[in-house]
Amino acid sequence: SFYDPIVGKWTVQAADAVASVSKYDVMRAKHVFGIYRKRIYWVPNAVDLSRFKENSCCGDTVAFIGRLEEHKGIKLFLQSCKLIARKHKQVNFKIVGDGSLREYVEAESKRFNRNYGGCMKILGEVPHEQIPKILARTSVLVVPSYIEGVPTVCLEASASKVPVVASNLGGTPEIVVDGKTGYLFPAGDAEACAEKVLELLSNEKLRRKMGCEAQNIIKQFYTWESVV
Repeated sequence: SFYDPIVGKWTVQAADAVASVSKYDVMRAKHVFGIYRKRIYWVPNAVDLSRFKENSCCGDTVAFIGRLEEHKGIKLFLQSCKLIARKHKQVNFKIVGDGSLREYVEAESKRFNRNYGGCMKILGEVPHEQIPKILARTSVLVVPSYIEGVPTVCLEASASKVPVVASNLGGTPEIVVDGKTGYLFPAGDAEACAEKVLELLSNEKLRRKMGCEAQNIIKQFYTWESVV
């Protein structure tokens, strides 16, 4: 509320050109900073498609990959897991990442596993080189953030043909096209999140179709060759 209208506006207007990874932020910058269209450019993040393997997950594995922080929605993810596990008995959950809520997540996962048959695993922080392997064994990725730009993990999941269920905010809808490459839900709504995940878990044909659509978008706009 202070930085953007005062310091941010002066800084951005003084620039010869402005680049943003998000089309959403391009539109916001025009409104907040008063930038002319010809001075602002969409230059998205990219992925090396060759690093990501075909999705080989035939089971029902739901993953969270990100910082274990409040704004990343890890608590909402844990709430959704309970709702999902009550209705889908064969599901498995993976949590990848570290952060200030690590101890909280570990304590909650122990309680969860006592009640739901030990189906949740916390992998902690892993080398980025392992992310393609993890995604190749994931059925659905959940991105339940409260603040987001364009999540790189959405690009990586899409490259692996993994449909994403994500909060409908920021630039996320540019990657997660609702009903086409995954599903969006209102930020903070654990029930809506769980409902969308359950729909994908119950329909492998739909998961595969959305995964293919997601990878097609990556091929068209988000490879390093396309971005350069």
